[in-house]
Amino acid sequence: MNSSIMAAVAVHTVARSAGMAWRFLTELGPVLREAFDVEAELALVHRRLVSREESFLEVLRRGVFERPQSPYLALMQQAGITPGDVEGMVRSAGVDAALSALFDAGVRVGLDEFKGRRPIERPGLHLEVRATDFDNPLVRPHYEGSTGGSRGVGTRLVIDLDLVRYEAAHLMLSLLALQALDRTAGFWRPLPPGVTGIKEILYRARIGRPPEVWFSQNLYHPRSEDIRAALFADCALGGRRLWARPLPWPRHVPLDLAIVVAGWLAEQTAGGRPALLDTNVSSAVRVCRAATQAGLDVSGTLFRTGG
Repeated sequence: MNSSIMAAVAVHTVARSAGMAWRFLTELGPVLREAFDVEAELALVHRRLVSREESFLEVLRRGVFERPQSPYLALMQQAGITPGDVEGMVRSAGVDAALSALFDAGVRVGLDEFKGRRPIERPGLHLEVRATDFDNPLVRPHYEGSTGGSRGVGTRLVIDLDLVRYEAAHLMLSLLALQALDRTAGFWRPLPPGVTGIKEILYRARIGRPPEVWFSQNLYHPRSEDIRAALFADCALGGRRLWARPLPWPRHVPLDLAIVVAGWLAEQTAGGRPALLDTNVSSAVRVCRAATQAGLDVSGTLFRTGG
């Protein structure tokens, strides 16, 4: 690639990233300032469940069957499955049964295929793919990042603020079911370029239950080669004071200092209000091990993990 092409690509990347950062900064405030009505959110989730079949078919129509470059379309064609076939499956047996039937017919991808590490290989089909080929074209991205990738290359994730609204409602329902909505919450989640920390923080801010503390496994160092992460983090962290529900400032706690997080949990337990810690699975194990080795009482702590 010659220098002029590389420069053009760099300019395009910066412009696209700046556009996403501007959308994020201007649209996040209203999302966080909106009154969060529990009954309204319950009604929203109910409506989505009632319309699940129609939504599923609409996503397939617009995101797969009308998108020639979709790897899923190639798999559908390889299996000889038409839009009418899928609609018939859904109407007769529901979404879950339709998904099982599609899986059995070969309309599925493995992890390495999904991450673009290897091509999709099926009898009579060889399809070179990239991770971006699996992006949902119906999503309006406000930020692109990745998971932490503690066991390998991270998975690309996209933040869409419309989806933040919806997933925040699900978080609220899960906390209600666990009788944990009013627990003091702490986070041990990474800063950008990873997005899991920011996403979970935004869900919490949206429902009016921001965490008391945010421990981060990594330090935030803006880098010119990762302009998206720099712009996004600056908007999220620098703009947090502009919103009615400010976010806690992250405190760097590397993996080998899990005792710091364990100590905070022990303080909550000692005060008679065991906390909720939101983190990834391996970090949760480190906290429990550190507490055990130091003889700290973190009993009653609720761990919400993912990874």
